[in-house]
Amino acid sequence: MTGFLLRRLGASLLVVVGGSILVFGALRAIPGDPIQLMLGTQGVTNPELVARYTERFGLDLPAPVQYLYWVGQLVRGDLGDSIVQPQSVGDFMRMRAINTAVLGATAWVIAVLGGTGIGVVAALLVHRRMWVADYALSGFSVVMISIPSFSLALILMIIFGVNLGWLPVLGMQSVEDSGLLDRLRHLVLPAVTLATVPGFVLGRIVKAAITDALLGDYARTAYAKGLSERRVFLVHVLRNAMVPIVTNTGLMFGGFLSGSVLVEFMFAWPGLGRGLVNAILARDFPIVQGITLLILVIFTVVNFLVDLSYGLIDPRIRYARA
Repeated sequence: MTGFLLRRLGASLLVVVGGSILVFGALRAIPGDPIQLMLGTQGVTNPELVARYTERFGLDLPAPVQYLYWVGQLVRGDLGDSIVQPQSVGDFMRMRAINTAVLGATAWVIAVLGGTGIGVVAALLVHRRMWVADYALSGFSVVMISIPSFSLALILMIIFGVNLGWLPVLGMQSVEDSGLLDRLRHLVLPAVTLATVPGFVLGRIVKAAITDALLGDYARTAYAKGLSERRVFLVHVLRNAMVPIVTNTGLMFGGFLSGSVLVEFMFAWPGLGRGLVNAILARDFPIVQGITLLILVIFTVVNFLVDLSYGLIDPRIRYARA
């Protein structure tokens, strides 16, 4: 088990380093000078001022030297300063990371609870041979999975925001009211939009895993011993079906926390995804590098924890690795 942990830690570190190198190189390959773009928006075209800012942010150095300098800053806990914003990258990301975490965690809870419930119901429909209800639920799931996020966002905005007027459609809070209830009302539509497709995908995965587990020898043996359907499902079936479910929910959690660019833009949610797009358009290299590094770390940590959880859920995996 120790060897497995060390191998996974080493692989995770390589993923983070390799991903950071790719992002760093891709940014430098984008046409356009960030300093000239930043000063141009302010009506400044002085070559001496451009050269001064270029030297200040180290953009006059070769790309490998810039990368090593950035890594040295990271080791000291410094993400650098924004080229466009009058603040450090850490300050820029801090509040947006909290906003994205709130949105992502809410969407994850909705997707996990809803998707698991749909999957369990669908598996039981198959187990009890209620084919008409199973086909209807499966068809509805396929339709919901096929709807693009931007289309779903517009539909929810029009129905619940414009026509019914029940929920706000933009921002994280109202100007005249910034209380908890108001923030929760602003959270509903983007969280539901973000959770819908992953939730129904999870539902299909849960259905397949539970249906397969119900056909296993251990389930048939448990039924033959006279155990109730509830006990067979909770004790024998559910645990054996947990590995693919945990994999999907773990990766989904990382995806939600890293931020959904489209959903945040559609609902004007001030999170990391929206900040990332704005930084890319402005060629604000330090902010793009900081946000992508955070996303890399989140995904890597989540994948690592999900991999470790396999051994706790299924002892056969733990013994095989040992």
